Amino acid sequence: MDDKILGFLEKMYIEIENIKSIMATKEDLSNMATKEDLSNMATKEDLSNMATKEDLSNMATKEDLFKIEQKLVLMEDKMEQNHKALYDGYRLTYEKLEILNKKVNEIERNVEKHDIAIRAIRREVSN
Repeated sequence: MDDKILGFLEKMYIEIENIKSIMATKEDLSNMATKEDLSNMATKEDLSNMATKEDLSNMATKEDLFKIEQKLVLMEDKMEQNHKALYDGYRLTYEKLEILNKKVNEIERNVEKHDIAIRAIRREVSN
């Protein structure tokens, strides 16, 4: 019977040692977070407003952004060409307007000379 008790005690000792090896010590527990530490953590309610995988699946990828950037560069180049063409057209229109203004001024001077000449002729005729 003493052998049975000794065997039983030996088995209990082995079990207790196994339990000790997997149990946390006071030192292990001292590094654990406290309730105060957890009070600043996000709650389920806080997380409910965050984006889900489904929400993220609708967002642009790096590849999408790269394609958009390429299209933007093409548009900028096209706009630059159009801007140059518009500027050239504006410049030509301005130059033509200047030519027409000079011609109108010249015609005005001629009309004034003719008016003066007509008045002088009318005076001579009436005298």
